[in-house]
Amino acid sequence: SLEQDSRWLNASGLQQRVYYWISGSAMWSESPLFGRGPGAFAVLYPQYRVAGANETIRAHSFIVEQGVSTGLAGLLVFLTVVVSGIYCGVRSLIEIRSRRDFSQFALLCSFIVAIGALLVHSLVEYTLEFREALMLLMLMIGLVAGWNTGGVRSDSTGDAQLHPSLAIAGFVWIAIFGWGVWNYQVNPVRAELSRRTAENLYSIGEPPEAVLGALDDAISVEPNDAELYDLRAYFRRNYRLAGAEDDMRLAIELNPYSARMKERLALMLADRGQLDEAIAMQQDAIANHPLDATHWMTMSELYLRGDRRDDAIEAYTETLDLLLISDAEQAHRQRLAAALGLEPPTER
Repeated sequence: SLEQDSRWLNASGLQQRVYYWISGSAMWSESPLFGRGPGAFAVLYPQYRVAGANETIRAHSFIVEQGVSTGLAGLLVFLTVVVSGIYCGVRSLIEIRSRRDFSQFALLCSFIVAIGALLVHSLVEYTLEFREALMLLMLMIGLVAGWNTGGVRSDSTGDAQLHPSLAIAGFVWIAIFGWGVWNYQVNPVRAELSRRTAENLYSIGEPPEAVLGALDDAISVEPNDAELYDLRAYFRRNYRLAGAEDDMRLAIELNPYSARMKERLALMLADRGQLDEAIAMQQDAIANHPLDATHWMTMSELYLRGDRRDDAIEAYTETLDLLLISDAEQAHRQRLAAALGLEPPTER
């Protein structure tokens, strides 16, 4: 149907990239000069995720990723290194051409073109976030910059020295990156270690005080991480402790576009008999992620619990054109069909 086609278009790669860039631009705007620190996009994305956007840890654009990580200063330094290297390579090309050394000319041209192609591709993809790709880019820039002494100069003794622009840019780049690591990576690492400690304590049956204590330590250093509050709500609910609903609401406040968190809160509310609020929350979850069959099945079950059979059947019907990615989801839909008194669908 036209409606279904529009949903798939909305979830297309191009549209999703636009969503990621909007989120990244919002992050960058809060610290435009020096950025939010290396790896900040992946950490902050849940808080800036826009409606309809998928989960991601990458901005799918080196400009956005670099801007979020190191700000305008870091981006300009990075571009200075690239432009300086290419400039030195072009100077070498002119000199090589004057010598009519066409084999070297062709080889150097291939390196410059490869650098350009890698950078252009990285405008809409996360190529440079792979360490190997970034190392390859820097290696090619170094080769181009130093080709035929185009990137070096000789002092009064005749010894070769690195061109000042490349040296200064390199040192500034290292300084900005190091500053970001110090300020924005120490706390996330500590929070991740505390979170894993809490999960390990829970898995071996340690008392709630130990589990929640470890998780509270993670929250104390990363108070804006929605996933930590989501996890604490899960622990509190399983331990039958108060505060699980408050944690879920806080997690959703920090990450208002998480359909998964909204579904968990909807089920929590339904278990407490607050069906109208649960249905409204699940409708919000579907609005954030309309192509997830599980959300529609949960919606159908909530309608059934509220004696709204026609709405339940309509929500169930929405799942028939959506992809189920696991046997558990297919079994879930079969059970739902039986509960509605419908003929189970033929699974594809």
